[in-house]
Amino acid sequence: MFAASFLLVSCEEIAKIVPSTAFPTGMASDIIPIGAQSFDSAHFLSGYEGKCSNLHGHRWRVVARIAMDELNKEGQTRDMVIDFGDFKSALKKLTDALDHSFIFETGSLKERTVAALKDEGFLLHEVPFRPTAEQFSRYFYEQLKGLNFPVYDISVYETPTNCSTYREASL
Repeated sequence: MFAASFLLVSCEEIAKIVPSTAFPTGMASDIIPIGAQSFDSAHFLSGYEGKCSNLHGHRWRVVARIAMDELNKEGQTRDMVIDFGDFKSALKKLTDALDHSFIFETGSLKERTVAALKDEGFLLHEVPFRPTAEQFSRYFYEQLKGLNFPVYDISVYETPTNCSTYREASL
């Protein structure tokens, strides 16, 4: 069994593959709460043969689904999975950090190129991975998990109809 999985299809097909009410076995209700944010950025794919090797931009859409085995039993979040405000705020903070930036993979540009872009005042965001929808779906998953949110999966749309979904294998 794999430790994690990616689902990469035209997102128009996702409704056929994973209905919006689909739940892992034993989930508390029939709906997985969803949060979504968007950000605009430029990137390129180093080592790729095709149009995406050139600098280009996207309006990325990040859709996060969260789930728990049981609803909270007490406190402010009683009968809820989480406080939507907290979750939306965390997701927005993550996407805002990338908004209107040039995202590039570590080692994919010459040091003098990076220095020149910084000198010109461009907002740069260096990542230790190839900036693809697949890697961004894992990135946002790990970031939100690290903030102790019960993340079920993350879908990152590169275009309105193409996305990658990342989730860890269930135990």
